[in-house]
Amino acid sequence: ASAVETWTTVDAAEEVRLREPDAVRLEVRARDAWWQRGHETPDDQGGPFSRRSTHVDDGAHHEIGSVGLSSLDAMPWLGVQADGQQVVTALAWSGTWRATLDGSADGTRVALGLPDTSIVATAGSHVEFPHAVVAVTGTGPGDLAETLAAWLLTRRGGRPYPALATYNTWFTFGTEISDALIRREMASFAAIGGELFQLDAGWYPAVDARDRFDFTAGLGSWRVDEERFPDGLGVLSDHAHELGLKFGVWVEPERVDMAMVGRPGLVDRRMLAQADGAYQPGRDNAEADHAQICLGDGEAWTWVRDRLFAFLDEARPDYVKFDLNGWLVCNRDDHDHGRDGGNFAHVSGLYRLIDALRERYPGVLLENVSGGARRLDPEMLTRMDVAWMDDRSAPAARVRHHLEELARVVPPSALLSYVMTHPDEPMMESDDLKLLSRSRMPGVMGLTVDFRGMSEGDHNRLAAQIDQFTGLRALRGQAYSALLTDPVGVDGGGPGWDVLQQTNPRSGVTTVYAFRNAAGERRVRVHLARLRPDATYRIRSLDRGTLGAASGDELMVRGFDIDAADLSASQV
Repeated sequence: ASAVETWTTVDAAEEVRLREPDAVRLEVRARDAWWQRGHETPDDQGGPFSRRSTHVDDGAHHEIGSVGLSSLDAMPWLGVQADGQQVVTALAWSGTWRATLDGSADGTRVALGLPDTSIVATAGSHVEFPHAVVAVTGTGPGDLAETLAAWLLTRRGGRPYPALATYNTWFTFGTEISDALIRREMASFAAIGGELFQLDAGWYPAVDARDRFDFTAGLGSWRVDEERFPDGLGVLSDHAHELGLKFGVWVEPERVDMAMVGRPGLVDRRMLAQADGAYQPGRDNAEADHAQICLGDGEAWTWVRDRLFAFLDEARPDYVKFDLNGWLVCNRDDHDHGRDGGNFAHVSGLYRLIDALRERYPGVLLENVSGGARRLDPEMLTRMDVAWMDDRSAPAARVRHHLEELARVVPPSALLSYVMTHPDEPMMESDDLKLLSRSRMPGVMGLTVDFRGMSEGDHNRLAAQIDQFTGLRALRGQAYSALLTDPVGVDGGGPGWDVLQQTNPRSGVTTVYAFRNAAGERRVRVHLARLRPDATYRIRSLDRGTLGAASGDELMVRGFDIDAADLSASQV
């Protein structure tokens, strides 16, 4: 196999403290290293997920990692390459991590692990360190993506990423939602061919909320607002099923509004995470408006599990949007993990919570969201069924930038974004709705919109886009991606055209998404990658029908031309 998973386990005969748990160490002869920056990378530095590289000279030392969630500062994948080959390491961990690259006389020493961490293993306990993946691949378009996609599919036990056409309430309505509004939007979404209706934050009483987008107010009560949802959420799940939809709900189990803390039956202060005594770094505890619940503490973990399960038993969702807006490495002395064990203990507790959720609700789909892709790593890609990329889900070029960068290492059917209105890109009566929709179609296409007042024409145009997305999804299967151009910039700059290829590993069907940017010529020549050289491919345009046929060798070596269309800057 071209990918190997490795980890360390310790079965303690007596109590022992394990410090700085590494996932992998290796040395390679190559010196040209690359990695991808994280979700918080400023736009003027290339934007989220952009790739960086360096030459590791003898004696050089480089540190890469994330001091917060796993993909906040950098993505937990990196590679070292030479002569068309690369060794890639990835860390299956969802909290703070660090990688080091050290130049030696023979090449590059690579290490991935958890910094400033110790684990107390009690007598008779079994401790499992974070897992790592080591892959050996070529450096061509799609080489690494195919290997990692195959590894992930195996690790998921063959469970596919469903990539459902999804509606979300948040960006349109915020917390101003009610039973009547949800039923109305559900009916409209079902009518245009939608598949999953997602009720986002705001189903609980918003105590002292600042505005309609203040979802922290009331968080952690685990109580459905009886005024706006008098019959609860389970009836909305039933109604969604009557319309042919799946029903999803938003939760944020790891965080709580401080106004809820200490109330009867709710979380106690002893369960909250603290860093050097503070609930929020740099802020006096008397002024803290929210806190993280420490899943590394046994009592806190049990409380979260019980409240989450009680809520899900009533709401009966098919899909759970699992959010976290914040991160704190707890170093409380009075928690089970000890002062240096909060990173390991909380993330391990998160995995146990997800496992418990899977066991109790085996058919439920899970979305990984942390205010965007701040916790996107191989472990969460294994345990969850879809990943939210960014709360800034517009304009279209920004979404394509994220998809094109992330698809180097993440299967496209796991990457969710929404078609939504933007000051520069209105959705209704849009001049190029195809461009807006197709910019999301290489991943998971969602929608957030107020259907009230929408014209029949806009309804029909949205229905056509959903139909195209579900058709393309069926063709691509559990595809892997190959970026055939430079990625488009977050601001729409960069190449004249940005072109992404996706290949169905079972059927060999290849889909090409081509987008003409402001500086793009009328025609672009595209050289495809990783086709079957001796096979004959029929070439079909989504808008223009069948265009001809060519061998795989011709399409890779000579390429083929894509002409700009007058009606859209997008071609499929």
